Formats: sequence, C-alpha cells, structure tokens
Amino acid sequence: MVHLLFCILSSTSILMIFRSLERFKIELFHVIILNYITASFIGMFLYDKGLVEYYIKMSRQDWFFLSAVIGILLIIMFFMMGISAQKAGLAVTTVSTKMSVAIPMVYSIFHYLEPVSVMKLTGISLAVTALALTAVKKKSSKIHMRYVYFPIILFIGMGSLDVILKYAQQEHITPGHSALFTGASFTWAFIAGFIACFLKKLPLKPFMRPRVLFAGILLGLCNFGSIFFMINALNSQVFESSIIFGMNSIGIVGLSVFLAITVFKEKLLWINWIGVGLAGLATIAWLFA
Repeated sequence: MVHLLFCILSSTSILMIFRSLERFKIELFHVIILNYITASFIGMFLYDKGLVEYYIKMSRQDWFFLSAVIGILLIIMFFMMGISAQKAGLAVTTVSTKMSVAIPMVYSIFHYLEPVSVMKLTGISLAVTALALTAVKKKSSKIHMRYVYFPIILFIGMGSLDVILKYAQQEHITPGHSALFTGASFTWAFIAGFIACFLKKLPLKPFMRPRVLFAGILLGLCNFGSIFFMINALNSQVFESSIIFGMNSIGIVGLSVFLAITVFKEKLLWINWIGVGLAGLATIAWLFA
C-alpha cells in the first residue's frame, strides 16, 4: 500500500512539474533530457554494484529488449504529456493518461484470459466516455484545436506502454530486479533523447541553467518513482493488478484535478466535470470488477 501511495504522489508530481514549466519559461526538451539522466543514475545507485557491472548485468537480462522499447516509448509519451499539460490543461491530461488503464485491462482479458465481468466492461466504457467529455473545449478557448487531439494520442500511447510494462512485470521482472529494469528503461530513454538532441543541433548552454537543472533533477526523481513504485506495488501482490491500476488511477485523477483547480486556476466546463465524474465511476467499477 505504501508503494502505491508513493506511485500516486510521484505521478501527480510529474504532471504538476510539466504544468509549471511554461509558467516559469523553462525549456521542456532540456528538462526531459536531464530527467532521464537523473532517473538512470538513480537506478544505478539503487543497484549499488558499480557502473560497469550495472550495464553488464542489464545487457544480460532477457527483458533487455523490452526495456529499450519502454524507454523509447517513455520519452515520446513524456513529450506528449508535457505539451498536453501545458496546452490542453492538467485535468484533461490526467484523465487521458490514467483512463488509459482500460487498454491493459482489455489486453489482460484476451492474453491472460482474465475473467470478464459486467463491472469491468462498464468501467472500460466509462473510461472512454470520460476521455471524450474531458477533452471538450469552448470554441472561444485560447487552446489551439490541434492540442485537443493530444489527450487522445496519450490515451492510446500510455495504454500501450502499460501493456508492455505489465507483460514485462508478469513474464520477466523478478522482485529484486525492479530497480535495474527501471534504470535500464530510463537509460534507453536518455539515449533516444540525446540522439534527438544531436539531430536537432540544440545548444548545450541551457542544460547548465540552474532552474533547468533543478527542474530536470526533480522530474527525474518523480519519473523514476512512478515506475519503480508501480512495479513494486504489482510485485507485492497485496491486491490484484486490476485493483492496483484502478486505485492508482483514481488517486492521481482526484489529486490532479484538485490541484488543477486550486493551484493553476483551471476552469472546467460542466461537460468536463461529467467526464471527471465518469472517470471516478470507471475506477470504482474496476475496483469491484
């Protein structure tokens, strides 16, 4: 239960940081690259066997390829999440990322032959409806219409990421290797980001700015925690995985929407509120599925 609580706090903090970057005029790309350097070093530190042995051990694992796939997906989704939080809003971004849990649930039904129940199917239907309703914006809104599609892309992308993470945890990751796997995924994310940085010929000077460094390190701590604590929560087997995903979702959605309104003064339409309510009902349905 403690791991799940820290996972909720870590995931909510990621969205809060993204939402704050635009306010303080901090470059998103540079912060994301620094975040993955930080997360990778945290994984190495927790492994506590030295840099060379850390990477040798990592390369010999049967999940090595999966960590690369997850790492590349992570950085792509992170950029999408950052832009969505800044342009589409914190509330809708949170709902789209957390209701994406419907995708790994469908995967579990077909791949692991988990039992199908009315409550589970109801939750999936409510989740998709919630995403559609929270994405609705006024035509007069300052948000450019192209950003409305970002939450939908996030829904599909984050759901696919959860499917791969669930498969890796179920089939390959032992309890003692959760930090190693998490560090490996973030190392791949950093490599992908560094290559993108090189191809875009971005200047290196912004990386050294104190506020960029601070934001990158803080984001890296939260990012590492969100996956590390989720893997540990799943490995604890205190609850079924569907219940853990559900509790995680409702915790993040509730806390993020509260902070979006109180801290960032976001204004939701009545139809958006219905979407948030349906997201809560979807999670409750999954808890009792």
